[in-house]
Amino acid sequence: MPNAFFKKLFALILFTFSISDSGLAQQGSIYSRFGLGDIRYMPNSRTSGMGFAGSSFDDSLYINRLNPASLAFITSTRFSGDFTYNGYQATTGTSSSYQVMAGFEGLGFAVPVGPAAISTGLYPYSSMSYFYSDRRNFNPLNLPDSSVAYDYWDKGRGGLNLIPVAFGVTVFDNPSIGRVNLGLSYNFVFGLLERTVENLFPQTDEIGIRTGLLNSRRINEDRINGQTFTIGLHAVSPTGWLSEKGTVLFSFAFTTASTMSVRNLQSSVYWLPTSPTRGVNSLTVDTVSTSDGEINLPSSLLFAFGYKTARFGIGLDAQFQNWSSFTFSGNDVSYARNSYRIGAGIEFFPSTEFRSTFFEKMAYRAGVFYNQTEMGFSGGAVNEMGFTAGVSLPLQNEISRADINFLLGTRGVAENGFLKETIFRVTLSLNFGEKWFIERTIE
Repeated sequence: MPNAFFKKLFALILFTFSISDSGLAQQGSIYSRFGLGDIRYMPNSRTSGMGFAGSSFDDSLYINRLNPASLAFITSTRFSGDFTYNGYQATTGTSSSYQVMAGFEGLGFAVPVGPAAISTGLYPYSSMSYFYSDRRNFNPLNLPDSSVAYDYWDKGRGGLNLIPVAFGVTVFDNPSIGRVNLGLSYNFVFGLLERTVENLFPQTDEIGIRTGLLNSRRINEDRINGQTFTIGLHAVSPTGWLSEKGTVLFSFAFTTASTMSVRNLQSSVYWLPTSPTRGVNSLTVDTVSTSDGEINLPSSLLFAFGYKTARFGIGLDAQFQNWSSFTFSGNDVSYARNSYRIGAGIEFFPSTEFRSTFFEKMAYRAGVFYNQTEMGFSGGAVNEMGFTAGVSLPLQNEISRADINFLLGTRGVAENGFLKETIFRVTLSLNFGEKWFIERTIE
């Protein structure tokens, strides 16, 4: 019933946002400092346990974020919510640190309408959350013993979000030939990226002479909005390919490039080191400037292949993005290069019988992935690889699931001034489903 569904919906929203504001220290990857931040990639919670593969599966329980054609497989009204815990162990040749970022990873909603389905939601496109500090020396007169040691802070926060309005429909369905779905999605992208640099000077230098230097804080804020479109195709073979009960699956999606608007706001604040409240005293000086510019967001291609039986599935996904065409007004993005991601994974159900035990109805998943990121610096490229595993737990009805997925991976290398990140991620996802608009028969 819709009333019961909306109670679950309300509880899920409260759960997601209460955990997102849990008070954990929100410092993520230092690599989110570049470009639009850390680009998020999760077709759905099922694929998160399969090396981010499996988006070719004819899925009636999960909302596919990347291919709108897959929505036509949905047969029940669905709502999904995702929460992630991300741990980053960053190491250089001489030091290491551990940062944590946890919170919201997306909310989705889908409704079937005959041979079609429509969907919308709120999903992260990128996230920026970093903090870097250094102890530096300032010698304005360039004289011996006249340098001043000060603290340098560089931090960022924010990210881009995506709201899709997606539609998928079955255009051909024949048991002896197969099934074909087509889909289209309008994607509104928006968000805020804020970068802050602070220079904090002492009142006196090393020999006790007052420095007279002003502390400074410079804030660079980019407000971004624009839209892209996604077209998709999803094909499923008739049952009996490669095995008596197996099906072969293929999925394709193309997301257009986009010229997006960006409004840049820059502000600077200067104050004496003696100020009890940073940036607030009689000698504070503020400067503000604004400008408008553009971002060229790259297009992307997704190809996915799969093979499924009632109890077993294997998937292979590949995504390509044309980041070499990326531009960002007022920012140096000379490091940008084309990126690609490849993932492979498996899924196994011990039993599909209705009277099976709880553990027999669980799904077990595992996978591996490799990601050539868009960051190709001259001193070294930043690539990512890892292993995933997960389980899916049946909930009260047969069309609702709770997924718990784990990721262990590495990104970058600790050489040539770069750092290596070891990434540990836990994703908790709730996928509710209910049958709506069904006429009851009264005998």
